[in-house]
Parts: sequence; C-alpha cells; structure tokens
Amino acid sequence: MRYKERVERRTGLKLKEATKYELGKTYYCGYWGKTFKVLEIKPSEIWGEVYKCLWSDGFTTTHSTAIEPDYDYEVII
Repeated sequence: MRYKERVERRTGLKLKEATKYELGKTYYCGYWGKTFKVLEIKPSEIWGEVYKCLWSDGFTTTHSTAIEPDYDYEVII
C-alpha cells in the first residue's frame, strides 16, 4: 500500500497529487501529519515563496517548504 493510501485510510481524507501550493486550498503535510489551508502567498528572496497557513490545530504560521512529492498532498473537499 502506498503512503498516500495509508494516509487516506488513517485520516479519512481524500488526497490528490499536488506540485505547487495554491491560495485557499487545503493540503496534508506529511512531515507534521496534519492539514493546513493556504491563507496568503508572498514572494521571498530566499525561498521563492512563503505561505501563511492556518493549521488544523488552529495555529497560523508561515510555511516556506515546497511540496515534497509522494509525501504532501492536496486535500479534496
């Protein structure tokens, strides 16, 4: 069973492949094992882009890591 299928089974989420974060969409972060919604996208000289995110636990942070294929996914709502 692939990682994506294990996450879907464990969380009940429906996931799809993603290559780039988009404003207003929700993503599953494989590193933290939780979801976040992209609230804002800003250019960054260091990272290319940074993302203001509302995490599933209610915290808002800035996220600057690009999507890691086969580990991070868009949540289908």
